[in-house]
Amino acid sequence: MTFAYSEYLIHNLMLPVFAILFAAVPLVRGVSRLLSQAAHGEKVGFGDYRMWILLVLLVVVIIILGHLLLSGGGLHLIYERPGDAVTVEGTIEDIRARGALESPRYAVSGENSYGYEFTVGDVTCVGMARGSLEVGDTVTVTYLPHSALVLAIGETAP
Repeated sequence: MTFAYSEYLIHNLMLPVFAILFAAVPLVRGVSRLLSQAAHGEKVGFGDYRMWILLVLLVVVIIILGHLLLSGGGLHLIYERPGDAVTVEGTIEDIRARGALESPRYAVSGENSYGYEFTVGDVTCVGMARGSLEVGDTVTVTYLPHSALVLAIGETAP
């Protein structure tokens, strides 16, 4: 199986960054409105519970997206390119499905998932889909070393 670098770039870097920016704009506007009211000696709108709920929700969304950006390997994609990929051959020791807070959702070959962690020897890397791979299969993995994102994984002949 091969996975497109551009898909990782879109799902792990661009979408979280744009979503953070999209959520940060109303957050900054709300905080600046409160600060402006306080600076002009007006009654600060602390009594408006809807404003507080909105601000808290926006902060939570930004924290979750920031965590996704950091844990999904997306931040490394700023400088990591397909030419930096490393190839390793070995036996799959463990395959673990990732959760919603560990990785963005991928849709590959009809399989919707948050990706899988493959442990091959002393290397743990993340691929978009599992396919027919099982623990004990001998595979060749091409992955990006800093983000640990799999570009290609396939069984090798015994």
